[in-house]
Amino acid sequence: MKRAELKAALAELKLSQSELARMMSINLRTVRRWIGEKDAISGPASCAIEAWIKLKRCGLGFGPCVIDITFAGELTPEMVRRRIRPLEAA
Repeated sequence: MKRAELKAALAELKLSQSELARMMSINLRTVRRWIGEKDAISGPASCAIEAWIKLKRCGLGFGPCVIDITFAGELTPEMVRRRIRPLEAA
């Protein structure tokens, strides 16, 4: 993914540079560097952004999970509805 494609992706996903950095758990300076570079963005980052675009185009959510799965007790109705299973404590 080149910088022009990244700019187009941000526009399509309606994300700011800082929102993308937060979603990818990277530093904002990294996103700014990608915007300023002529070279291609790294494979994993490019794949994630392209996957989010495909999900958005299909009408599905994208980005990090917004449900807190840390709990003590039984599954919440929201977890059951979304088929989310928490990890067992080690």
